[in-house]
Amino acid sequence: MERKKYVDFDITAIDNKIIIEFFTELIKTRELDRRSVNNYKIILSAFFNHLLEQKLIYKSPIFNIPKAHKIKDNAPLPILPIDLQSLLSEIKRRDSQLYLACLMQYYCAIRPGNELRTLQIKHLNLWAGIIMISGINGKMRERTINIPDQFLKILISDYKLQNYDKEYFIFGNERKPGEKPVGNNTLRVRFNTIRDELGLNKDYKFYSMKHTGAGFLLDVPGITIKDLQEHLGHTNINSTYHYIKKYRGMTSEKIKHSFPNPFPNEKE
Repeated sequence: MERKKYVDFDITAIDNKIIIEFFTELIKTRELDRRSVNNYKIILSAFFNHLLEQKLIYKSPIFNIPKAHKIKDNAPLPILPIDLQSLLSEIKRRDSQLYLACLMQYYCAIRPGNELRTLQIKHLNLWAGIIMISGINGKMRERTINIPDQFLKILISDYKLQNYDKEYFIFGNERKPGEKPVGNNTLRVRFNTIRDELGLNKDYKFYSMKHTGAGFLLDVPGITIKDLQEHLGHTNINSTYHYIKKYRGMTSEKIKHSFPNPFPNEKE
């Protein structure tokens, strides 16, 4: 707008043609994604609607706005089984704290942000085999998470978490349970370092461990969508369907294995 000297125009002179030029500049020259362009549209629409209400203009120029490119999906990619084995083996060998953090996501669907960082010994009930998320952070929804048997054994036998002070953070800032939690991005950086050294896909991210575990869980006979919803901590089952579609795809075993042959007389 400034480059084309539209800033000197009276507000009533800003018509749809100028607005289209502005949004075209955002999309083609500045290459903003759809979300950013929509934010500009929302702000300008509100501004011109206000002018309209004040009778300073007779018509809003915000219409027929060109569409921006689709937002690039930077969501973490679930890890393929062969890559997961090599990645976890190397992490276990080099970084026991990071290994525990990966397993905590994989087995218990703990979110790798504040939910993981601020998890304390007192939030574990190793006798009952559950994790109580309530009270970790006032912004987090209360939920109870089941600890799978094989992971419970690791927590007790390998990491001996039952021997630590109940107030300690499980992921302390000295690579073991302690009084202060690990830094915000510390575990992610360490994960990325090992991933890159192994030459694995950069779309495998620290958060991928949670999605990978959830995906494998779908292959277990008898596991229902409702089971997965509770495991992931979704309040609405539609969120779980969206999650499956996004990270796994809505696959059908009947379609995959029972599709009719276009040459029915041929022997397979």
